[in-house]
Amino acid sequence: MEPSRPSTPPVTMPKPGASFLLLLAFGLCSLQAQADVVDLGESARVSGRVTAIDAEGHVTIDSELADHPLRIRAEAVQGVRFDPSINDKLSVPDQEVQLSNGDAIPCRIESMDAKTIRVSTWYAGKLEIPREHVAALHFGISKPRPILVGSKAVQGWSKSDAWTIDTKNSSFKSTGNGHITRKLDSELPERYIIRFHYAWKNSPSLRFHFAANPFDEKSHNRYLLTINVAGFEVKRQSPVGRTYTSLSQSPMRSEIKKNDGMDIELRVDRGLKEPLFLLFINGTLIDRFTDPVKNAPSGPNLMLEITGGGKESNTITDFELLEWSGDSSERRKRVKSSPDSDTVYDRQGEHFSGKAMSIGKHDDRNVIVFQHPHTTEPLRIPLDQAATLWFHPASAAPENTTSPIVLGLVDNGLLHVESCTMDKHRAECIHPILGKLTIKRSAVSTINPGKNKKGS
Repeated sequence: MEPSRPSTPPVTMPKPGASFLLLLAFGLCSLQAQADVVDLGESARVSGRVTAIDAEGHVTIDSELADHPLRIRAEAVQGVRFDPSINDKLSVPDQEVQLSNGDAIPCRIESMDAKTIRVSTWYAGKLEIPREHVAALHFGISKPRPILVGSKAVQGWSKSDAWTIDTKNSSFKSTGNGHITRKLDSELPERYIIRFHYAWKNSPSLRFHFAANPFDEKSHNRYLLTINVAGFEVKRQSPVGRTYTSLSQSPMRSEIKKNDGMDIELRVDRGLKEPLFLLFINGTLIDRFTDPVKNAPSGPNLMLEITGGGKESNTITDFELLEWSGDSSERRKRVKSSPDSDTVYDRQGEHFSGKAMSIGKHDDRNVIVFQHPHTTEPLRIPLDQAATLWFHPASAAPENTTSPIVLGLVDNGLLHVESCTMDKHRAECIHPILGKLTIKRSAVSTINPGKNKKGS
């Protein structure tokens, strides 16, 4: 049965800062956090423990900056960020409902029929979402687990006269030919992300070896990313058969070059029959490719190498290695293959267009029942093999609705709500599509002003 959508009260909006806080003020009790941050705009902020927001929208915060509670005028407040440490150990769902208004609901998808999608959440209980207001379902999503990040990313590397490691700024700098190596505590996980910022003077000349067996062995099993004036290449070095196999080549296009270097990101999924690679430069997907060579490497050894042939200056910062369980950011940007039908993508990037009939149990597995126009029987796609299900263009967000408040939920959840009151345990919200929601306080990471009117 489709849930009723209660009418929502009109919202009075005298000015952005005040109206945002007025909607939060009613029923707000002391917030139990150790490092809340009140954003005042223009890089100014006050941190401490938010203790109250009164009916006029003034924020009271206990701060080390003063020996008494600070009371901040409503018009000065641009937003509130709550202490993130309370969310560090939460088990975030690996599925997500993307609404037609752009909202993202982390959840576990339980079932679907022609009218309703039923989900469960740890923070708001069970929800019944009208299918007409759903743009997509995303599967296999969770927050990447850090393996090497921050100061740890520059520790444990070998020494080289050609390389300088700055532990204070977490950076590597090379002014000549040479290499440094690092051995991880264990082999690489089944799915992982490697990212870093690479800058140079004169010409790029970086070779990055990863997933490698010991470098002192005679035969090597590893991957190699090369960046030079010609562009980018990823090779597979194998101990059997052909020594080197080129997996991907991309030119150094002018539009992806920046004066201060470029952001490099490789995502690798070894859980497939042929390991899948996604190469991003400055946040743009440059190439998607696979490794057809058997016995994909997963070794714990890394190498940074400069081969420019001269005193080239190369700098690497923000190096990160993460265990990757999936991410929806690029899926949301993906263009559907057919604007007049539903489209389902699997983890390997294959897609089918047709009609999503339902989601339910089949042989003890949750599956998407999907009718393809050229098959006599519907396809049954297990949810653990699906990546994204896009629906035939959903209706727009309800007309004449406002979203004066935006709630950020843990791990990229997002809700535009019309009103919200909060105490130390829960937030009571009115959502234009879902109606009344009661959300656990620990699920809310930020609260910010939203749009004053549709389209603003």
